Amino acid sequence: MKRTFLTVGLSALFSLSLIGILDLKAVKVIFIIAFIALFVFISVKKTRLDGTLPIIFVTVCCCCLLFTAFDRSVQRKTAFLKDNMTLHRITGEVISLPTYSYGRVYYTVKTQTVDGVKNCQKIRLSLKRTIEASPYDRVEGDVRLYKLGSDTDEIEKYYRSKGLYLGGTLDSNKSFKITKRTSFHPMYYVLTAKKALSDSIIKNIPNECGALLTGLLLGDKSLISSETLEDFIDIGSYHLLAVSGLHISVWAGFVYSLLNVFHLRKKLVFILSIAFILFFMALTGFNPPVLRAGILMIFVFLGNLSGKEADSLNSIGFAVTLMLLINPYAAYSESLWLSVFASFGIILLSDKIYLSLKRREFENRAAEFICSFVLQSLAVSIGVTVFTFPLTVLFFDRVSLVTPFSNLVLIEISSLAMLFTGFAALLYVFRLGFISYPLFYASSLLSKIILRFSHWLSSFERIWVSTSDLPVKILAVALPTAVITIYILKKKNASQKDFSYTLKCDTINNNEK
Repeated sequence: MKRTFLTVGLSALFSLSLIGILDLKAVKVIFIIAFIALFVFISVKKTRLDGTLPIIFVTVCCCCLLFTAFDRSVQRKTAFLKDNMTLHRITGEVISLPTYSYGRVYYTVKTQTVDGVKNCQKIRLSLKRTIEASPYDRVEGDVRLYKLGSDTDEIEKYYRSKGLYLGGTLDSNKSFKITKRTSFHPMYYVLTAKKALSDSIIKNIPNECGALLTGLLLGDKSLISSETLEDFIDIGSYHLLAVSGLHISVWAGFVYSLLNVFHLRKKLVFILSIAFILFFMALTGFNPPVLRAGILMIFVFLGNLSGKEADSLNSIGFAVTLMLLINPYAAYSESLWLSVFASFGIILLSDKIYLSLKRREFENRAAEFICSFVLQSLAVSIGVTVFTFPLTVLFFDRVSLVTPFSNLVLIEISSLAMLFTGFAALLYVFRLGFISYPLFYASSLLSKIILRFSHWLSSFERIWVSTSDLPVKILAVALPTAVITIYILKKKNASQKDFSYTLKCDTINNNEK
């Protein structure tokens, strides 16, 4: 069977998202049904030889066991918390930079002990003001702990997809003892680099433009105004403000091209490109879309190293499988779902759209380049929109009607602004401000264009349609799913007919001989 990891990854993603809706008793029922179905399909020769259905049901069984094990692990970690907002003594270390939202400061603390008992887990610490703690400093103090998302299942799933189960607050910052870092940890240097880049952007562009550029480069949306965020939601381009596969693809492609300029050996170029991808993944906090895209690109470079071409769809499946093994609750992540299906749109549909749009070639090289560039961008935008449309309807209560147009305009401008900002910030950190200033100026101009365009486009009436009604959501999900299923079945039947015809011809030729 071809593309085994793709089958496993998608089966796990769908299974774990469904299992998460049910209780543990229903999970046991699903496991029994899947186990019986596995036995049945293994017994049938045709399905056993094909392998698809047995692999799907093996995956479902494994997902049931994995989810049950993780759920029990979470229950053990949080069993000490009988009531919310009770005081507990914790020791641990800060593993994040501070983030800001609604007048609060947030840190992520990895505990070592809770009330003197060993308990290793991440806690989202909420404070009124910052504390004098750097990444991987040791902290100790009394914290009022509570379960994250105890009010709604939606919020709980959001935090669980990030590996967070508890939140905490301090009665007083003075009661929190901080001991400076003494041991080596590689993520300390990654977070220090992230802070230096962010500070350099805000220092040189201290306004909404700087906040936007920080979001484009590092995915930190905490400084962007609510009006700008609403504009991006209205025009369907909010994904540009979250670090995703687009960002890592742009940076990895640029670094690969830059390394080739120095005429280094190909193997060294691939190795350095992989090292940069790992660094960028760490810099952005290993977000699901970045992790998925990063693993995919690492497979591409490893394939080039070994002289074999990596299968993009299979690589996506492997990335999803790995992420779900680390954290099964990642199946709740809307950004992961959107990232995976956006990749499918680019891989499966964008080339076909481009070829259908590209009817002629221009003799003038400049005209040919501009035409190809515009059509490729449009094809990618349409492919992504088509494949993510059902998820957009399912996850959100409205769908933008101008998404292909806004993405066509903003994706390339945002990518260029991100590159200028990244290099400007890097040069500024290395005390080369006289070179970084022109780049900061250029990125500031591009950010103004982005802000004005998004505000202008969002000012039009009826650019989005409400999809809050349940029948609309069901129809929007069921219709594309049915079309894609019919397309796959027809393609599979056509392939089987071609294979049967070829086999028949070979048999006739052998008889004639």
